[in-house]
Amino acid sequence: MDINLVDLGLPNGILWADRNVGAHSPEDYGLHLTWGDLTPQKDYSKENYKYLKDTKYQALGDNISATPYDAATMMYGEPWRLPTLKEARDFISKKYCIFTLETLNGIEGYRVTGKKTGNSLFVPFGGIIIGKENTSATSQAVYWTAELQQTSPGTFFPCGFYLEYYEYDPYRNHWGYISPYYGATIRPVQSRTKKR
Repeated sequence: MDINLVDLGLPNGILWADRNVGAHSPEDYGLHLTWGDLTPQKDYSKENYKYLKDTKYQALGDNISATPYDAATMMYGEPWRLPTLKEARDFISKKYCIFTLETLNGIEGYRVTGKKTGNSLFVPFGGIIIGKENTSATSQAVYWTAELQQTSPGTFFPCGFYLEYYEYDPYRNHWGYISPYYGATIRPVQSRTKKR
């Protein structure tokens, strides 16, 4: 599987993959995964979540980037990894990128173009799976980050980021908390290699 790196000229210098984890092409949704797991589910419900034991969530850490819980690292090897929340926020920022609605080989999504470099990548609207249903596959791309931003005894909420298009509110990008047992996609990243 050939994955290309795309330099969007973001201030953090992070390079983004041209496709999702598990995708065979840029428009392929790839795998929908729960947070910290490597195996797709038939039912993305709380009861099926691997890291829920006796009604309590297991702590995986505040940042699972490049750990055994990082599907990008485990499937593709280092230096591939999940993005941090800061890296994701730069990626979805209209300050740094231009977002254009596009249909690529029959799949709707965004063309994300870096303002600084002019380089671009395609983000398919793969939606999010809750239980057995994906209700937003034509209007929303939902991705995991590596980080937790809110924890409380017995529960945790990983952060994700959303790229959305609705006629009443086009080009709505944001980040937020996602239940860890939902099925979201992953767009892997690499840190820029320093020149010697």
